[in-house]
Amino acid sequence: MDSPTKRARLTVLTLGHATVDCYGGLLAPLIPALARHLHVEVCQMAMLFGGLGVFMNLVQPVAGYFTSHRRFPAFLATGPLLATVVCLVGFTESYLVASILFLIGHLGVGIYHPPALMAAQEASGKRQNLGVSIFLSGGFLGVSIAGVAATQWVAHYQFQYFWLFAAPGVLLALALMFRLPGSRAVFASGEHPAVMEHSPSQPFSVIMTMASLMAASSCLLMAFLAAHMEACFGREGFLAGGVTLLLLGISSAAGSYFWGYLAHRVGRFKLLAAGQFLALPFYAALTHAPSVRAAMILSIPTGLCMGGAFFPLVANAARHARGLTPGLRTGLLVGGSWGFGSMITILAGFANQHGVAIPAILTMGLLPMPFVAILSARMAKRDKNG
Repeated sequence: MDSPTKRARLTVLTLGHATVDCYGGLLAPLIPALARHLHVEVCQMAMLFGGLGVFMNLVQPVAGYFTSHRRFPAFLATGPLLATVVCLVGFTESYLVASILFLIGHLGVGIYHPPALMAAQEASGKRQNLGVSIFLSGGFLGVSIAGVAATQWVAHYQFQYFWLFAAPGVLLALALMFRLPGSRAVFASGEHPAVMEHSPSQPFSVIMTMASLMAASSCLLMAFLAAHMEACFGREGFLAGGVTLLLLGISSAAGSYFWGYLAHRVGRFKLLAAGQFLALPFYAALTHAPSVRAAMILSIPTGLCMGGAFFPLVANAARHARGLTPGLRTGLLVGGSWGFGSMITILAGFANQHGVAIPAILTMGLLPMPFVAILSARMAKRDKNG
């Protein structure tokens, strides 16, 4: 963020991230409503979204590979356009047709992320921890706003006129295609080398392991929290599920700024360890909240410590890691980690179908946190930049 041009570039990328992730997170809080709309069981919808997540995250390493080889810069424009297709679910009650629409939409979400993240790292200059935190905050906000907007809409109108949610994605795609102010730099910035803060010091495989474990926790929370709240608190819980995910995303975005700012002074891995240790009690309390109000309140510190601390710092740690090309590392980090989380979600859906209760599934999301925290602390001791 060394010049107005780079700040404008980062702003465009962040707005794009918010828009694309809006479609990526639009339907997860609606799993119970979608199950009724498509005449299937909740566990089937959870498994479908797990499979879609695997597909989307398989797309991302491919997108990262092509970005590294300076191919298909139109990914940044086609991603949002394809992602809007999920909004057409109101036109069908067929599970098969809806699955195809969701597949196309998740393809668009997957296409956008790797080139956009690399461009954001380049646009951030020397302050990559803060710049990437700003970029990733767009994703947190997009998912969260989509969740509350979608649940409120469906609660009042079911899936009638749900296609109206496609408007922001179409506008963004047009802006990128016609290269409105700031978008020219976006197309040009995918492979420019960012300013390196230090020489590579950690193997990418370790960072990838940490990201995958924490993505699994996040996927379980996103896939099952709304259904859990509806089961516990009825219609009030269904409506509050979207608000809870909104608060979770907003607090994650706010936390990413805070942790990104501190990382320049304290060190990435020390903060990763602190964030995961702090997230443990809040996650446990959120998934066992005694009331709707308590769940909404507890989502704030959970987001601040869990998502806000982890993903921006890991993204930059992977940028400076050893092994593979920057584009492929970026694609694997974003795609591989969330792909692993999606596979865990599929297994959890099978488990739920065979009698494992949703509260038990959510509790399993706690398991990676202490492991990641300990691993981060050990890496901080070996890394002079912490």
